Amino acid sequence: MNFWYRYISGYVRVSLEGIAPERFLNLCHNRGYAIWDIQYGKERNTCCMLLQDFLQIRPLARKTGTKVRVLHRYGAPFAMRRHWKRKGAILGITLFFVLLYLMSDHIWAIDVEGNHRYTEDTLLQFVASTGISHGMKRDAVSCEELEKAIRNQYEDITWVSARIDGTRLVVQIKENDTGVSVTAKETKPADLVADFDGRVRSIVTRAGTPMVHVGDQVQKGDVLISGLLTIYDDGGGVAATHEVRADGDIVVEYRTHYERQILRSGSRRVYDREAKRWFAMFGGWRIQLLPFLPVGEREFDRVEESGQLCLLDNFYLPVYYGRVRQRFYRKESFFYTDEQLQALAEYQIYADLSQLENLGVEIIQNNVTITLRENDCICQGELVLWKSIGTYRQVSVEEHT
Repeated sequence: MNFWYRYISGYVRVSLEGIAPERFLNLCHNRGYAIWDIQYGKERNTCCMLLQDFLQIRPLARKTGTKVRVLHRYGAPFAMRRHWKRKGAILGITLFFVLLYLMSDHIWAIDVEGNHRYTEDTLLQFVASTGISHGMKRDAVSCEELEKAIRNQYEDITWVSARIDGTRLVVQIKENDTGVSVTAKETKPADLVADFDGRVRSIVTRAGTPMVHVGDQVQKGDVLISGLLTIYDDGGGVAATHEVRADGDIVVEYRTHYERQILRSGSRRVYDREAKRWFAMFGGWRIQLLPFLPVGEREFDRVEESGQLCLLDNFYLPVYYGRVRQRFYRKESFFYTDEQLQALAEYQIYADLSQLENLGVEIIQNNVTITLRENDCICQGELVLWKSIGTYRQVSVEEHT
């Protein structure tokens, strides 16, 4: 039997005294009364039974000559009776559960999962533009319409799933990591055009008609692969023309200028102490447990971390909590020697180029030089890069004729 069922219904521990307590227990069992935790003793036996069953055992006790005495009382009915005079507390608890029930019918948290290219703030702003916001009723949220709107807005999101778990709306997406490949769900005819200038180094066409060749110079907006597929007959004439969604991999070579300045001397922050305070927010109300003490003219950074109250796995409430940190610092002067400045410049160039490679750019030539000067260091030069190119645009018949 479930503990919470016993607690809500109420139960008692009783003692059984008489010449035939076993017969009394058998009769209770035959009537379907719940009895558990039976303990046998020399003078008396004890057991537990539900309050509703205890109120009906008098005829059985009289029939078997068993004296039943209540030893302990447990459960909500007895707790309510003990605290009945505290009507304010009872009213507060009742209102609390009523409020929980009313809030369980609304959306209080919206989470996005699986995003890499688009930030969570960008996707949440788009979700809000569709009319979905915190506090709206769950029945008013159409997951199918939201999925369709996201797919129509972002072409490189290939899969969307929206579901409601408790008071939370979960939006799961999968992005197209291959850049320009065709997905099963996106089949509208389109041209593949250049999104920046460069020279074609390689081209692989999977669908459509290639409009450029290796070595061609292309500019932003030029058609790389046409969405018009022409079929010729045996005599060389045009038999038919079909509109398809162009698909392929095009790599272009382009040059870009790199420049970065690093100061030889200056000032930096040195953090030495930190103060923390907790806070809670509900609606437009904000409560901070303790105020920050004045610390004179010292400078500090303020960092705020917050979370949302969740009672169960997916039962979020419009209550936020967190802490505020004040990180105090002092300014300290620094000066780099030529060796230190040279090493710092080399590290900075390496970090910048590594970031480019993480974005899928291949570095062919690095012509960056480091020039040490009296007050700073200048890193500048030209980079030769290879990068995949291509973005979709609606098929234009006039442009290909």
